[in-house]
This record gives sequence, structure tokens and C-alpha cells, in this order.
Amino acid sequence: MESSSCIISVMTLNVWVSNGTPVYWPEREEPIKLLMDTFQPDILTIQESHPTILNALIDNTSFHFIQNADNGIDWDYPINILWNSSKFDLLEKRIIHLSPSTEDSDNLPYKSLALMIKLIHKSSLQEFVVCTTHLPWCGCEEEVESGLNVRIPLLKELLRECEQIEDPLILTGDFNEDFHPLRILEQSKDEEEDGDGGSCLVNCFAQLRVPPPITHPCRPSSQREEERVRNNNKINKNNYQSIMDIFYL
Repeated sequence: MESSSCIISVMTLNVWVSNGTPVYWPEREEPIKLLMDTFQPDILTIQESHPTILNALIDNTSFHFIQNADNGIDWDYPINILWNSSKFDLLEKRIIHLSPSTEDSDNLPYKSLALMIKLIHKSSLQEFVVCTTHLPWCGCEEEVESGLNVRIPLLKELLRECEQIEDPLILTGDFNEDFHPLRILEQSKDEEEDGDGGSCLVNCFAQLRVPPPITHPCRPSSQREEERVRNNNKINKNNYQSIMDIFYL
């Protein structure tokens, strides 16, 4: 494995679309482009994808992204994965319909999606999988009406999918929660059943020994979002903030 190892940079970003329209656009176009130019990620996973934002992201770059309508994934797909085509080739892609089982969800109707692709690094020939998802927020209608956490069964289903992957896997997303996603995704099926066994997923921030940064709000933002931050004493003075880490495969 040492001879075929490679170092890649990965970024995940919720690009913020509301009611089918990019929020504060084109005001946010230059900050996002500056973010890309500054960190130059090899792989970018995005949530709340939109054609206008995708066009801006691939403008004068080597980024490619999933746009195969025959596979149910098109320009306006709500999640997407972009990769540097000068470094990677796409081998496989598939969409995962996350639907909680009856025993896990007590018949919750909510469903979510995950996008999974397999890439090969052109230089090292290392193959690996990248997956991203966007789970419902804690104030969604289904959760308010049922009183149950709709993300937990979806996360369990996502973990079951991840445990089937034999290649190195990078999982990203907007999980809309900071407790249960880490708790569930860091435990394996064996660990959940009998309290033993190792996890198939590792927390990148824990491994790097760095605290995850606050990523909300994404500025420029709305007055309502700014007030939420002020009320929580979590003011972030950066113009933008995202998550980026180095993964060793």
C-alpha cells in the first residue's frame, strides 16, 4: 500500500440554496471562488447544489462533476461531487436512497439521498470512494410532527452502506447535527450489537487533533441568521468558512 499511497485534499461545502434559488447570489460568487483558489481542493463535495453555482465552480478549473441524467443525477441535483480531472478518473457512480426501516423509524416517511463515486488516482493508481449526503434539519416538518429524530435511522442506513465498501472511503455531508452523526458513524455493526469491534469510519478532526470549525453562518448572510449567531455568542468574523482536511489513503 505504501507504494500506491497518495495525498489528496478534500473540502465539503453547503453552497446554500433556498426555494430553488442560490441565496445572496451573485454576491457570494467571488467569496466562493476565492475559497477555491486559496485552498485548491482536489475533491469538493457540495450540498444544495444548483446549476448556477456549479457553473461558477467549474469556471476555469479542472473540476468535473456528476451530470448523468440517465442515472437520475442532473445539473440541479441537490448534492454533487466535483473532482480534479487532471488527477483522478471516475470509475463508478451510484445514488443511494436512504430510507429508514420500519423498526428503526416507527414508520417515519422521511427519505434522504447519498451520492457515492469511485475514483482512481492517475499517478498512484489508488482507488477510493467518496460519498456525500444532506440530512434533514432538526426543524423539518416530519421531525416536528413525529417528535422523533429523523436523522438517526438515515444515519444507520448510511453506515450499513459504508460498511459494504472495501476501498478507502471518504464520507462527507451536511448532517445538520453534531452529536448523533459522530456517535453512529464511528461505530461498526459489530460494535453496535455486542459492544466490540472497530469502526469502519474514522473522525478526521479527531485524527488530526484539531477542533472542527464553526461553519455557520456562511457570509454574506441574512439578518435572521446573523441574529441567531449573536444570540448563541458564536460570532465568526471571517467572510466565509468551510471544512478542509488532508486524507492519507
